[in-house]
Amino acid sequence: MNFTLKIFLVSFALLLSAVTVYSCEKFGVECALDTSCNAPTPYCDTEPGKCVTCLENTHCEGHADGPTCREGQCGPECLDSSECTSSALAHCDTTAGACVACTEDADCDSVSGLSICVSGTCEVCTAGKEEACGDYICEPDGVVCSTTVEKASKTNCQSCVADSECIANHKCVPMDYDTSFHGNYCLKINNADCVEPFRSSLNKVSVSSPGDSEPEVFCGIVENLTTCEAVLAWGQPCSVDSKCLFNGEEALGSLCRTVASSANSCTYPCNDYLECNPSRICFDAGGSNPDYCDAAPPN
Repeated sequence: MNFTLKIFLVSFALLLSAVTVYSCEKFGVECALDTSCNAPTPYCDTEPGKCVTCLENTHCEGHADGPTCREGQCGPECLDSSECTSSALAHCDTTAGACVACTEDADCDSVSGLSICVSGTCEVCTAGKEEACGDYICEPDGVVCSTTVEKASKTNCQSCVADSECIANHKCVPMDYDTSFHGNYCLKINNADCVEPFRSSLNKVSVSSPGDSEPEVFCGIVENLTTCEAVLAWGQPCSVDSKCLFNGEEALGSLCRTVASSANSCTYPCNDYLECNPSRICFDAGGSNPDYCDAAPPN
């Protein structure tokens, strides 16, 4: 760059600065450019022509008055919860002027589509609050609505993952077999109206109940003898005990016996006829052989 051009550019810059100052004074504004402003208001808000503390949030980083730029002044992060839209920081602590974690569902009102407070975070649903899921359950491990498992779609002794998956007056209950956990199954709440083969009272806490819930009494089966799969597989053809199937899988706790005079039929062990379906008996197999549910002989 030659000397003449340098002189021209410097002169032009001085002229522009002079014009700017003249224009500001002429029209009664404080600034037109940041260069006309100084700390603690180093930025020019050109709309009113006023020097301000900030024009954007980045200008407030580390500022004593707060991290958010509001009408040219640094201030608190929030004034009310409508300004807190993060699922993890959904509530405005107006004393601190900061967005904080939710402590109740109402704190999630400003977060679109996430209305349930779960351990400080706004979520779609929980096992006990599934309104947002429509006809589907809330996934028990994911606080999101299932797209495949429908409410009230499972009946007595069918496997389940949530209480709402079971029909009315039933809940999803953890069950054992032979002293070990076997799975979760829909069982009827015992209202003194249990019927065979579910006459064994089980004291359980359902899978969707809060962790501090007291056990309820359910109409169940004898867990140390058999399983729901074996009960539901009764009467199906088999060749040996391990070939009794329910939904394509081995029905643990089942027996392959002669049932209703039909050899090679699936049944299950019993102590009493009340553990068998109505019109069935608990057949005395004799010796060390387990008794099992058989069809009642004709009159």
